[in-house]
Amino acid sequence: MKKTLFVIGAWFLSGAVCYVFAALFSQLVVLNELMQLGLDISMSDNLFSLAHAVLNMVPYMIVILIGFAIAFGVASVVKQRAARLSKVAYPVAGAAAMGTALWIMNLRFGVFPILGAQETYGLILQISAGGLGGLAFERLRPKQLAS
Repeated sequence: MKKTLFVIGAWFLSGAVCYVFAALFSQLVVLNELMQLGLDISMSDNLFSLAHAVLNMVPYMIVILIGFAIAFGVASVVKQRAARLSKVAYPVAGAAAMGTALWIMNLRFGVFPILGAQETYGLILQISAGGLGGLAFERLRPKQLAS
């Protein structure tokens, strides 16, 4: 029971890590695009918009947590069968979860609903946020578990 709670805590915290980076990366891409259009954005507006993104993309956090639950389950099985992949299984799973979630949203809506993922480099940053979340899970999860 205690190990299960630690795994759930690691899953939730890794989702939060991914979410914060994903929200920040998305907003930074949007701000960069606005500046490319010639808009002058003050430092205070910049910081406010970053904070606003982190605090107001909560449905994205739910998508991330669902994706991580599935991907980390698959990664756990992969780790048991291929020990050489044990160090990268969760970061790759996190990146794959983000890529898959964004792909599914794009199929459903015809566009990436995460504005910062509409550019190629923004999509790469979103997937990288998933990798960072997976790395966080690898570091935070109880190590005495078989997976």
